[in-house]
Amino acid sequence: MRLSPSGDLNIDGHPIKAVTFDLWETLLCESEGASQRRADARVRSLTGALNDLKVQVSVDEMSLAINRTVSSLLRLWKKNRDMSYIDQVRLIIKNVSRGSLNLKPEWTRKLGSAYASVILEAPPYLNPEGRHVLKNLKELHKVIGLVCNTGLTPGIGLRKFLVDEGVAECFDLMLFSEEIGIRKPDLRIFRLAAQRLDVHPFEIVHVG
Repeated sequence: MRLSPSGDLNIDGHPIKAVTFDLWETLLCESEGASQRRADARVRSLTGALNDLKVQVSVDEMSLAINRTVSSLLRLWKKNRDMSYIDQVRLIIKNVSRGSLNLKPEWTRKLGSAYASVILEAPPYLNPEGRHVLKNLKELHKVIGLVCNTGLTPGIGLRKFLVDEGVAECFDLMLFSEEIGIRKPDLRIFRLAAQRLDVHPFEIVHVG
């Protein structure tokens, strides 16, 4: 990718209208131990939320339930598929209760919040160059998208983090795998990005 004499981005003379980014290890970085702190916070948060709902579980039981859930997710992710964060919570509840409990509608908000807000307790940090790159692309009048495989940190929490960092407004589109059920490198997620950004696939560069 290079700048043309007119200052436009192009590849082999073909103009680039949009740039999409991965999130983790591209725009977001982790300090040492942050991932484990977030995992521990997730266990504590869900355990506390369930106990508040008069369902008594221990931290150890919740940790085991989340590990079992991750094993199920890994099998799904190998197929480039994903499930919503509420369905992930539903599976955790099933695992922690050994199948005796289902996620009740009146529990959804509290448990969903306990699961999604963990990123704010043990946050990553914005790549020091990220803000500058996004600003430059906006100055070049490029549309910008985010295409992210979410893992256990759902889109609702990541959006809040990006808003707090002051960069959410740079994005014309945010696609999170748990919200659409498709994971990279499945080409459908990139085609969906192109469709929603209203550009052809060959007019996009993906970074990450």
